[in-house]
Amino acid sequence: MTHEKVYAMRFDKIYPMLVAKAEKKGRSREEVDQIISWLTGYTAREIEEARKNSTTYGDFFRNATELNPNRRLIKGVVCGVRVEEIEEPLMQEIRYLDKLVDELAKGKPMEKILRENGWKCPKCGRTFQHTNQDHYCGEAPATIEEYIKRQPEQAQDFLWQINNAVRAALRMRWKKYRGVCRLTGKSII
Repeated sequence: MTHEKVYAMRFDKIYPMLVAKAEKKGRSREEVDQIISWLTGYTAREIEEARKNSTTYGDFFRNATELNPNRRLIKGVVCGVRVEEIEEPLMQEIRYLDKLVDELAKGKPMEKILRENGWKCPKCGRTFQHTNQDHYCGEAPATIEEYIKRQPEQAQDFLWQINNAVRAALRMRWKKYRGVCRLTGKSII
């Protein structure tokens, strides 16, 4: 099917197919509307108006009020074509929607479908890709010594012992190999 034929299709004929695909897999019309709103900026009322007014699929995307900038994060294959490699901008927008509905039907969580910026740590407010991602809240210490000083008192003694042992081992190694290439054993000074 040519691009022009796809653009000329009526939105009121395509929308029920998108909903049916999602509902067949236990998802809802509201979730499809949420995806369309996220992608295009249309409200639920505007989506319904587009259905009633026999808007073409091409015009539905051409008239989108606010295309989401995170739509560029959508990757993958739809109808045998990678959506990120589609050169025709209008067709790419249409395929973005197809890909999002595919992900919905496959059971992907809505926050992943909508390419939300991930999990936000309630303590430090930083955002991470994975929920409860291990990280250091606050400003990272500049030195090992500063890190040890920030730890609970009962851990500090143990950490100082490790720090001292590592430093001693490094000093011995430096004295042993100073000025000598480890591969050839020849002096490099």
